[in-house]
Amino acid sequence: MEAWAGLDVAKAKFDAALAWESSDRKIEEAVCGTFARDAGGVKDFLEMAASAVGGDAAFQIVMEATGSYSSELEKMFASAGLPGRTRIVNPRLVHHYAKSLGLKNETDKIAASMIARYGLERKPPLQDTLSVSRAKLRALIRGRADLVKARTAIGEQLKEAASCETLAASLKRIHDFIAKEVKSIELEMAALIKSEPDMRRDAELVESIPGVGFINACAILGELGDLRRFRKRGQLIAFAGLNCVSKESGSSVRRKFGISKAGPSEIRRVLHLAARASINSSAPNIFSSFYERKCKEGKAKLSASTAIMRKILLVARAILLKNGSTPELVGEMAS
Repeated sequence: MEAWAGLDVAKAKFDAALAWESSDRKIEEAVCGTFARDAGGVKDFLEMAASAVGGDAAFQIVMEATGSYSSELEKMFASAGLPGRTRIVNPRLVHHYAKSLGLKNETDKIAASMIARYGLERKPPLQDTLSVSRAKLRALIRGRADLVKARTAIGEQLKEAASCETLAASLKRIHDFIAKEVKSIELEMAALIKSEPDMRRDAELVESIPGVGFINACAILGELGDLRRFRKRGQLIAFAGLNCVSKESGSSVRRKFGISKAGPSEIRRVLHLAARASINSSAPNIFSSFYERKCKEGKAKLSASTAIMRKILLVARAILLKNGSTPELVGEMAS
């Protein structure tokens, strides 16, 4: 019997519900429980699940992505003897599924039951797990991005505090402290890359792409993992949320909505910076030439820039698959 557990995860607890093929319970009547988000809570949940569906059930777990809360809980289940059983899914997909059910009430237990039903019906696939080094690199990249945003915000406040010396001095100290911590994280990223020969080689290859610097390369490797795992180019573009989305209905509705933005936002941010760097570079390169050509053809500047973002990713995947960057390869991918 195939059974699915849906988890609604919070900081200190998680609500869990069960759904299986032979169950005819309504979502509001599902077998549910609330457990501490620790090893003891995981143990208590597994005991409840075994009692409800039997120990021989092909037990699968699904939960929404909630940052460190969901990833930490996934590791707890792996340590409890259930490696490779947990799916962490995009909250947007679960949200749309919930709307389709027309639920009248919304509680943590109902949310857990709905997520379990989502798993049973949609059967989301397992995600490729990042290596320990790439997971650490992703954490450093995201932490650095948060600090850079904070530094920028403090810098804007500092401009407006010129009339108050005390406030300006305080903001300046905070700004300098954040800048120091950003530099510290960048040094840690460099040390991590240097300590892993394979990842160092990948970073060097990705950095060879016009417009891509060290931070951009680290973000690509940390957020997307090993680009070689994407069997098709379209899979990589969709994973990064750069695939085009359109809406057509009958003969009257034919609109394009831009990109899906389904992947991690940080990867699109750094790709945008890389695209702008290549476009604005004083030295002509394949991407700036492509951008100018598309703009002359009447394409909007934003659309042309987004096309560069896609091509940077495709070139990165291509040079990693070929284990080297050649002018011919990059030129072909960017044309």
